[in-house]
Amino acid sequence: MNNSSKFDRIRRSALDSVEQSERHFRKAIVGFAFIEGTCWIGYITLAAFSFSLPVLIGVAAVAVYVMVTGALMGLKLHMDACTQRTLTAIELLAEDEPDDNNSDTGLSDKKT
Repeated sequence: MNNSSKFDRIRRSALDSVEQSERHFRKAIVGFAFIEGTCWIGYITLAAFSFSLPVLIGVAAVAVYVMVTGALMGLKLHMDACTQRTLTAIELLAEDEPDDNNSDTGLSDKKT
């Protein structure tokens, strides 16, 4: 297999995974917007019914913690996807390489 077709295959694989990642990102943004909107509506509803300040602070704290936790989980999933993409590209590059016993150390058996 020549290098250009191997690189084209790697490039196509990377672009496919980027497109899939972008679709997941858009779904996550819509989901978080829905959750945050629900939290705001709940908070304003509680404020309109004259709930006490500690209740409103508690609801606001829960809303913030939910969003921060969701963002951290999203960051972890993003890092996992990036790592997997990198490992896949490395595997595709090494797939058709000839085995050479000295390639690991960079040393040769030549004596001077």
